[in-house]
Amino acid sequence: MSAPSIQEIQWDLDPLLNPKSIAIVGASETSFFSSLLMQNLRHFGFDGAIYPINPKYKEVAGLTCYPSLADIPAAPDNVAIIVRRDLVLKTVEDAIAAGARSATIVSAGFGETDEPEWLHVEEQIRDLSVKHGFPIMGPNCLGTISTHRNVGALTAPIRGGLHKGNIALVMQSGGLLQGLAMPFYQRGIGLSYAVSSGNNMSLDLSDFIDHFLDDPNTDVICAYVEGFKQPEKFKRVAQKALDLGKPIIVLKVGKSEKAAQATLAHTGSLAGSDSVINAVFEKYGVVRVADFDDLIETSAVFASSTDRIELPAGSGIGVLSGSGGSVSLCSDLSEEYGVNVPGLAPETKQKLIDALPPSAIVLNPVDATAQILNDFELYRTTMRTLSEDPNIGVVLYLMALGLASNDVPRHQKLLEIVIDVAKTIDKPLVITSLMSHSLDDWQREFLSNHKEFAYTQGIGKSLKAIQSLIDYNAAYHRNIRRVAGPAPANATRREKALAYLASVGRAVLTEHETKKLLAIYGIDTSKEVRVETEDEAVKAAEAIGYPVVMKVDSPDILHKTDAGGVKVGVGNAEDVRKAFRDIIESARHYNADADILGVLIQEFISGGSETIIGVTSDPQFGPSVMFGMGGIFVEVFEDSVFKVPPISAREARGMVESIKGYKILRGTRGKPALDIDALITALQAIGAMVDELSDVIEEMDINPLIVLPEGKGVKAADGLLVVRRSDG
Repeated sequence: MSAPSIQEIQWDLDPLLNPKSIAIVGASETSFFSSLLMQNLRHFGFDGAIYPINPKYKEVAGLTCYPSLADIPAAPDNVAIIVRRDLVLKTVEDAIAAGARSATIVSAGFGETDEPEWLHVEEQIRDLSVKHGFPIMGPNCLGTISTHRNVGALTAPIRGGLHKGNIALVMQSGGLLQGLAMPFYQRGIGLSYAVSSGNNMSLDLSDFIDHFLDDPNTDVICAYVEGFKQPEKFKRVAQKALDLGKPIIVLKVGKSEKAAQATLAHTGSLAGSDSVINAVFEKYGVVRVADFDDLIETSAVFASSTDRIELPAGSGIGVLSGSGGSVSLCSDLSEEYGVNVPGLAPETKQKLIDALPPSAIVLNPVDATAQILNDFELYRTTMRTLSEDPNIGVVLYLMALGLASNDVPRHQKLLEIVIDVAKTIDKPLVITSLMSHSLDDWQREFLSNHKEFAYTQGIGKSLKAIQSLIDYNAAYHRNIRRVAGPAPANATRREKALAYLASVGRAVLTEHETKKLLAIYGIDTSKEVRVETEDEAVKAAEAIGYPVVMKVDSPDILHKTDAGGVKVGVGNAEDVRKAFRDIIESARHYNADADILGVLIQEFISGGSETIIGVTSDPQFGPSVMFGMGGIFVEVFEDSVFKVPPISAREARGMVESIKGYKILRGTRGKPALDIDALITALQAIGAMVDELSDVIEEMDINPLIVLPEGKGVKAADGLLVVRRSDG
């Protein structure tokens, strides 16, 4: 029986993340990393056994030091490996032989170096991990902290410490984890775990996320990601997280990376890997943030709003302030960031007019004036009234003077009212300081003890964070309401498609061949006949009806217009004959060695608008489907959207409605509405095709897919398909 794929392994990470005993190989009082590890274990109150391992010493940091793992009195849950890289492989073997249950390789100099020798050593270590079911974190990592179990197994200084809380951090960078811990502590934001995963040699960040999802102390997961080594596992774990309502917040770097393959289809040149990653995140409800400040504010909002209440459809943010200046800035930023700050319902507006002083601005944001500092009940009434508005999903209070300190009793009283209101309304409540500022001990302690509301800093980042919460809640409830996903793969249809592709026997399909595959999936194409002589061309044109379109059909001429291989609006037999000769001559001149299969005689389609549907394959996450308006919309305006198949009807409609060209499809300036329903059906069909043939399709373009007037359907007027090349 073969060993399971590393993407299929379900690791038990409790011995690694919550060990009851730890052996430290390479322990020394002069070693920076091992000394910090022992200090942190004591600082966090670790009450398990600690076994320093080093044949040079009898004692380290007041603890008995053992010459080897074989000499310790009991097999440890975790072995921290802090030795020269040439000793790491042997140490892993010794740990397995000693009955240890996990290992953390702090030592560096392996896969991250791109040195062939050490890449090979890392592969050997990974093979040992998989063979023995032995979870290994790293190499090149700093370790882990589990606050609720008092495990501070980190080989880096953590100033101040960490508050216990419900946010788990997993970082593919040790230094950034160390840096991020401080602002979380200073803001009073509690963590359940903080993990530096290093090279993700055998344990991927998805394995850590999966463990956090099963942890009762964790409600929110934050990850810093440089790359996905086990993308299929990530998708499975992300779906599990969405099912559980535990959000994954990701800071993914490397936006400028391009998919690592030469592209033949037009779609490939439009999509970097970031487009596909965004599509994956959207499908599975993963929240993406732009930087660490966004990560902090977003996690703060999510951590205090763990009840996945179903907010009113299309609801937005209700904003309250006592400062006119902050209201104006909030209005500008909400528009800039595309955040939904909706108008107030008439009944809400009237209640506020009746309650607030005449100088108040009763819009959204609401400027209640500084009078709320004199009339606490007015403050309470205003927040509750906003929370009752059907257009509002989250209430945001802008605190112009920042979080109250213990020498401002009036502001303390306001915070007490905030807590009281938060307990009595059924929507999340967020308090925001207008700008970032340090907190004193009283404020930090107050925030760590009160989770009734979220506290954030900075209007713009807070608005984005709250909008992310609203969007996530909507995604979560759509997910739990789904009766069934998209139609299951059709095995018979797949076999028919595979047989057809085998009969073609080429990696690149011509337009005519591509359309035959589309027809298997029920996608309408332009009427056409492939001919080899002038007489056949005239006969076909007369059967189809003038005018016609004529194109060269060759697997060696992908860009037919560049080769002079396209004639549009050919209106009679004489012109058909001339066009046939011109096309063949131009094609031969363009590529003398081209295999010309014939000339296509096609119907001339009028009365619709051109769109493009494409498929591009990401090296990590596989194929995704792109949709956009044709022509300059997709190229100049970058008006396109990507989705990961399969594609549901809701997702397909969302693709259509999200592009700028949607107004054209709806009908503008006297032009009729186009067949959007047929377009949605076509997108679903393409999604089904790509899902069923994900192991086969590399790239594809339907360019253009013409959307006809309402009720007339859609037609694929051109197409190109590239089949995945065999490794053999």
